[in-house]
Amino acid sequence: MTATKAAIRRGYGLKAALALGGRVLDKIVFSEVTAAGSWADQAAMTIRPNLTGYVRMVSPGACKDCVILAGKWFRWNEGFERHPWCNCRHIPAAEALDGDFSTDPYAYFNSLDRAAQDKLLGPVGAQTVRDGGDIYRVVNVQNRGLGFGKQARTYGTPMKLTPQQIYAQGLPREKTLQLLRSEGYITGSQVAGGNIVGRYRERFDGMTSVPRSGSARARVYEARATGVRDPLDRATMTAQERRLFDAQYQLSYARKYGYLPRTIGQNSADVYSGLAGKTATRADFDRLDAMVSKELSKIKPNQNSLNVLADSLGLRGDAFESEQIFNLIEQRMSSNFQQATRTRRR
Repeated sequence: MTATKAAIRRGYGLKAALALGGRVLDKIVFSEVTAAGSWADQAAMTIRPNLTGYVRMVSPGACKDCVILAGKWFRWNEGFERHPWCNCRHIPAAEALDGDFSTDPYAYFNSLDRAAQDKLLGPVGAQTVRDGGDIYRVVNVQNRGLGFGKQARTYGTPMKLTPQQIYAQGLPREKTLQLLRSEGYITGSQVAGGNIVGRYRERFDGMTSVPRSGSARARVYEARATGVRDPLDRATMTAQERRLFDAQYQLSYARKYGYLPRTIGQNSADVYSGLAGKTATRADFDRLDAMVSKELSKIKPNQNSLNVLADSLGLRGDAFESEQIFNLIEQRMSSNFQQATRTRRR
């Protein structure tokens, strides 16, 4: 209704405005139905401790940004990012899956005909992948708008020429492939997850190390194994829960100390240097209060864990209650910080 009225206000005729409103309604319904499936999968992960996360799967018609996430493994409490009309889904899993077009970007790309490949990545980007290029590198460069070698070097990307510049030279195939390889587009065999990875390979493969006792990771796995978690332990929260928790933490911290916190909880740099955050202004208090209200407004009646968190934070009680709860949270976070730093010093 809002979209239809706004269209009429902008000069649309009644029929065109209703059509626009209908498209908006279709998008809302599609998103809600898709989200319902995601909540069901989230519940399945919660009651099965051996499933430490989920794998993202793409469906036909996926965009390039979704395609390169196919098969990627996420921790169980990481939010599922989706854009309007996104038809991707996730399945509970202990590690990444591959070998299927829904979980392997290259399998998906190769399942398309040439016209569909060109539509997905653009003619030059698609040709780069067909010639053995790294699809992750191609999409990353396109999304960052690196149209010229100089700009690419400015952003720290190890390339001098773009694919457009390489193919525009009209060189023999072997020379073209050599340039794609030397400029960083062909990085090796085309495998799901790519060949350029950082320290945290588990982002694609699943958990690769055993957490130390008392750490945030250990608390997460303990909560999953027992099925019981502390609603105020940030480590075991979902992404949406953390947004509410962080907003309330920043507001309570500013009210108590008069400063904006530099991080959520203590950090070594501030503790040992004695640094304090920026002095909170009236505008800061208004902004933080609005953030808390915004996150509260997103909570639906059937989202039990979020309603429990809101109650646990004292957001539905009086100011004194929320202040006492913040003091308790500070004590717990300080204890966890001290334990973690002592462990490192050994």
